[in-house]
Amino acid sequence: MKITVKFFARYRDLAGVSEIEVEVNGFTVDDVLMDLKKRFHRIPWDEALISVNHKYADKKMTLKDGDILSVFPQVSGG
Repeated sequence: MKITVKFFARYRDLAGVSEIEVEVNGFTVDDVLMDLKKRFHRIPWDEALISVNHKYADKKMTLKDGDILSVFPQVSGG
């Protein structure tokens, strides 16, 4: 099974790619994040927001074939 991981804003620049495909078999969001942290060590993961299929994700959520996991920085405004 495959999911798509998309990087947004400055995280896309830090990753050097806008998206990648990841092979998952019963993986949770946290499992994938652990792998991504090793591959993309320049991203400040402790600040990253994560969504799956356009909804904020619980790290214990099990991913399914075709899911889209998005990684983006926190935003603020006023």
